[in-house]
Amino acid sequence: MRKYLRITTILMIIACLCGCASGAENEETTETTDQMESSVGSVEKADDKALEEDKETASDENDKTEESSEVAESAESVETTESKNQSGSIESSESGSRGEVKRSNDESPSERLFDYADILTDDEEKALTDLIAECEERCKCDIILVLVDMEVGVSDEEWEENMMNYADGFYDENAFGYDKPHGDGVLYLDNWYLQGTEDSQAGSWVTTSGKAINALGGYELNFVFDEFDAVYEESVFEAYANVIKKLAEFLEEAPAT
Repeated sequence: MRKYLRITTILMIIACLCGCASGAENEETTETTDQMESSVGSVEKADDKALEEDKETASDENDKTEESSEVAESAESVETTESKNQSGSIESSESGSRGEVKRSNDESPSERLFDYADILTDDEEKALTDLIAECEERCKCDIILVLVDMEVGVSDEEWEENMMNYADGFYDENAFGYDKPHGDGVLYLDNWYLQGTEDSQAGSWVTTSGKAINALGGYELNFVFDEFDAVYEESVFEAYANVIKKLAEFLEEAPAT
């Protein structure tokens, strides 16, 4: 029997007014037209050459206006393109810097796996160490695995107190934390004392720090423990690999502190 810590979002215009206004405008237009026709009869025709010169001048002015308009549109297009390019460059730079967050704690040891119970082979230890390194880079959080074979007490209260004290002390004494000493991290403590016997004190305890506190509650840890239970009798190595990957999965979704 293994024990586990299981921490438990408009108006329309009036038609008659329009008709009256339209009638008045028509009368004024008729009078104006008669006056213009009378005046035109008394005015002599302008010189043909002068008219041609006026047409040519107007044509030149239109050409210049069109050219100015094209230049303005071209300049506006260039400014818009440059603005988009600058914006894209800034976004790309910010995205790149977010993806390059490095571990900034130099005070803790480089080791992440401590097999004091001598459960794993050398090859298995190396494989799990490499897996932890990959997961830490992805989730930006320390992941420590500690295996022990020690007496911690028979009663639940004694067992829990001793397992908690050992896990918390180990984390604090080694100043683990991805972002800083005692910062973002999780330590998985697994005890093998008298595993498989009636007097077994074997079981697992998890201590969390920084962003891992909110990321790994009782609900999430139940999944982690289940991942271990599912395969540990067939392969302890696979069981710990499942634990590491499940922890990283929950931690990757957690915001940084």
